[in-house]
Amino acid sequence: MSSKMTIENSRPGNYKFEVLETGLGTTKKGYPQATLRLKATHFYAEDKTHLDHYGIEEPAWIDWADYDEEIITFCVLFKANVDNGEQLVPGENDLFWYNALKEALGWDGTSFDDFQTGGFNGNVIQAWIAEDTYEGKTKLEVKSISAEGAPVSRELRKVDDAKLKSMNSLIVGAKKSASKPGKPTAAAPAPPKGKPGKPSPSASASAPSTPAPEAPATPSPAPTPSAPTVEPSEESEAPSTNSKGLPKETDKDGAWGLLIGNKGANSDSDIGEAFVASMLEVAENNDDIGEDKFTGEHWALVRDNVIRDLALTVA
Repeated sequence: MSSKMTIENSRPGNYKFEVLETGLGTTKKGYPQATLRLKATHFYAEDKTHLDHYGIEEPAWIDWADYDEEIITFCVLFKANVDNGEQLVPGENDLFWYNALKEALGWDGTSFDDFQTGGFNGNVIQAWIAEDTYEGKTKLEVKSISAEGAPVSRELRKVDDAKLKSMNSLIVGAKKSASKPGKPTAAAPAPPKGKPGKPSPSASASAPSTPAPEAPATPSPAPTPSAPTVEPSEESEAPSTNSKGLPKETDKDGAWGLLIGNKGANSDSDIGEAFVASMLEVAENNDDIGEDKFTGEHWALVRDNVIRDLALTVA
């Protein structure tokens, strides 16, 4: 999932958004993808800096509509190539954003028509926006969405009770310990009267001229038993490059930079779509890990998949 606030002095946090426009398309691998153009209508003031600035004592929604801030976000819905006629089967090959949009928009998930015809225009949703640094640039990304009125939360993803029970059953040999009760969530208070001014932007918040791709993160599953890892000895250290002469480990910026530098006749958009699809593939091939769990080897796989899929020649 990729998104970008249009105003550089936007800040991370929880927002209410009005849906201005929706669209429907596919990724490079033919995965169905919904696009939403959203306008921020309210910002949730909750930390001490915001409370002090607005002169309020309890967290509250602050009117934000006059700032005309928008964000465009892309949601990949299924891991199935519709261009090749692959079926979309909820519960089997759907991705996180399929159910998230059902909850946030009231979509029944049986037809894409409303994304094409503007059937969701005017709906109000809530979203958590957070900073993401990519290629040395920091932008704001939609990290989670929910229906208007849902409890305000900074949590990324959670599985349902059935999936949780299934995942718990896969933990083998772990010692059971008492867990601490969760912290209760207080109901959001009514917003203060009058529209307060906007505080100075955070010095670290800035938006790049071009958004970098990001795949929708999925919840990390429970660990499964695996064979012990044998560390190479100093005498037989594993080679640091693969058969193509590329490092066996890299990071997100390194993978992206190499691909853009060797894109050939492909556009940045082509590279971006292939990058997102490759991230999805690596995540699903590694027990649906989230992007925050990617190692250097995972990012190298993302890079190598794009090279393979687009037949890039790396100098």
